Amino acid sequence: MDGVDEAAEEIRRLRRELWFHGELLAALGDDRPLQALIARLGQLVRGTAVLYDDAGRIAASVGEGPVRLLWHELAHRERAFTSLDLGRYRVLASPVVMRGAGYWVAVVSRDAAIVEEDGEPLLLTAQGMLSAMRGARSLARTQELTRARHLVTILRGEVTADRVPQVWRRLRELRFTVNQPLRAVAATLVDPSGDTPRRRADRLETLHERAYLAGLPLVLADAPPGAPSEAGHREASVLALVGDEPALTAWLDRLATAHVVGVSEPFVDLTAAPAAYRDADMAMQVALLGRENARRAGVDGRARETGRARDGGWAREGGRAGTGREASDRRSVEEGAIVRFEDVDLARWLLSSRPPSDLAERVRRQFGPVLENADLHETLVVHLALGLDVGATARRLFLHPNTVRYRLRRIEETLGAPVSSAGVVANAYLAFLEEIVRVPPQE
Repeated sequence: MDGVDEAAEEIRRLRRELWFHGELLAALGDDRPLQALIARLGQLVRGTAVLYDDAGRIAASVGEGPVRLLWHELAHRERAFTSLDLGRYRVLASPVVMRGAGYWVAVVSRDAAIVEEDGEPLLLTAQGMLSAMRGARSLARTQELTRARHLVTILRGEVTADRVPQVWRRLRELRFTVNQPLRAVAATLVDPSGDTPRRRADRLETLHERAYLAGLPLVLADAPPGAPSEAGHREASVLALVGDEPALTAWLDRLATAHVVGVSEPFVDLTAAPAAYRDADMAMQVALLGRENARRAGVDGRARETGRARDGGWAREGGRAGTGREASDRRSVEEGAIVRFEDVDLARWLLSSRPPSDLAERVRRQFGPVLENADLHETLVVHLALGLDVGATARRLFLHPNTVRYRLRRIEETLGAPVSSAGVVANAYLAFLEEIVRVPPQE
């Protein structure tokens, strides 16, 4: 009888695992298969299911379990099947590898019996489903890239009103929603010198994977590495169309780890797409110009040394803190930069129309004597940044106001016009913009 009972139990177990396969396999047919898979896991354990990426960010989750606390437990454990208790919750977690990156998938429930009995077969089945998703995505990637190049070419050209429905039909196939806000993205490598087709393919795969896991609609096309054109501008090596959604910020951060990035304003009317791509390219040129000016300012060291020595080290953080998107989008030279077109002021827009080498030469021609004198250079930059306030300039530089006035008179002698005149202020602001914005404002 024992043998019969064991056989019956084995048949029951196999039937249950087959049922699990059917339940989880149905998730592959969903518009958002990853989220659907995790949702079904949560339902089957009557609790919570979660997928973490390698940094502990939640790629998908369902339920109200202690997912943040769980990650703190998993982050320091060996990558193997892990069973643990978190208060009233029983947890079973398993490592998963997708596209060479490590993930954790976990189920959490107050019903310990369900986790103990069904947790392991559920997670093993989920691993297979995740691998199937990744394999299916990889097989389709080449076709997607070809379609994306064609689609981006259409969007950058001329989208007439009669073609709009056709383009939206293509975008719907890529998980876009008709009439949702969109943004155009243009990016170029920080350092294209060591780029190879394999590295380019790996970067695009990673960007696709991040967008897919986050549920972010994306059209992503590559181009040859950006090289300076005759006008001194770099051409974009990556072009994208993305939904203007909360997940976009994290995706742009990932893109900016190796690229300088320009982003258009949101738009809905597809006939505005060509203008949006021009705006994204302009924002990218502004970002490149800012990096070049920041690099020169770092080599020169005047503004940064002023802040470091006299203002408690503000320059170590890359200048004044700023607020909101302005602060978050100002990145170090090594990390790249993100500039959104709505944040581009008139001064940067004008400056980006000329190559950095031409601008530098023009500044030297007009402000050469000031540039050659570190004290005059520093005084002019701080004076402009602090609203032409002699007292504030003196306090910031730890000088007597008369010393500041003396330096300003010397600057006026070299320029042949009052420092406070509209022409001098306008030209000097454009010439020293990146240094000026790094001076902390008055408190």
